[in-house]
Amino acid sequence: MLIKCNYRMSDDYRADDAYNFGKTEKWVPAKFSESDCISSSDALTLTPFSFRTKSGCAWLNEDGTITLIVHSNLSYQLKAQ
Repeated sequence: MLIKCNYRMSDDYRADDAYNFGKTEKWVPAKFSESDCISSSDALTLTPFSFRTKSGCAWLNEDGTITLIVHSNLSYQLKAQ
């Protein structure tokens, strides 16, 4: 599974949107762990928190990718390798 970040907002949404804060263009391997979320340039690790927020959702896109919205200020795109 490959992953990239669609958006990650801090407390300054206007600036984050203007500068694409947290957005990544490069697809990296998705890793899954019970520990805290750890990002690096070669992988992104999702934790149980990513799936337990109760404010998030996920859907399958027409191009076969999956959009995962963890909460209102964090979203990922996933695709098969």
